[in-house]
Amino acid sequence: RELTDLTLQEAHAAIAGLRPPVLDDLGLADGLASLARSIAQLEVRVATVECRLPEHMEIALYRIAQEALQNVVKHAQADSAEVELRCDESRVLLRVTDDGRGFDAAARPDDTASGETSYGLRSMAERAELMGGRLTVTSRPGLGTTVTATVPLVPLTSRTVLRAFSAYCWEFYRCQRPNSQR
Repeated sequence: RELTDLTLQEAHAAIAGLRPPVLDDLGLADGLASLARSIAQLEVRVATVECRLPEHMEIALYRIAQEALQNVVKHAQADSAEVELRCDESRVLLRVTDDGRGFDAAARPDDTASGETSYGLRSMAERAELMGGRLTVTSRPGLGTTVTATVPLVPLTSRTVLRAFSAYCWEFYRCQRPNSQR
C-alpha cells in the first residue's frame, strides 16, 4: 500500500510538472511576466498581449520562453532582455531578445564539434514545430540574440490534438529521465 501511494504521488508530481501552475493561475501573458520577474540576474522587460490559445500552445510557448531566458542567464552575459508576445487571427509570435554577447548563429545551432550540445535550442525548435510553427534564432557576436517562435493559429483538428498529445508524452518522458541521459 505504501509503495502504491508513493508511486501515485510521483505520478501526480510528474503530471503537474507538465503544465506550469502559473498558466492556470495567470494565463500566458501574465505567466510570462511572472517568469520574467523571477529572473533576478538581469532586467527583463515584458511586452505581451493576452492571447486566447489552446492549452498545448500556452504550455509550449511558456516553455520556449523559459528555455530562452535560461539561455540568456547561462550564456549571454546580458544586462537586459525582453519578452514579447503578440497574436492576431492567424498566428502567435513569441520573441525573446537580449543585449548579451551573442554568438555566430550560422555555425552554432546543431554544431556539437565544440563538445557543447545545443539541446536547449533543439528543444525550443521542436516545441514550435510540434505546433506547426517555426523557431528562428538570430545572433551575432557582440550584438545579442533574438529567439522568435512563430506559430500559426489553426482550428483544432485531430492532427493538432495528436501533436499536442505527442508533445505532452515527450515532455513527460524527458522529465522522467535522469539528467545524464537528456
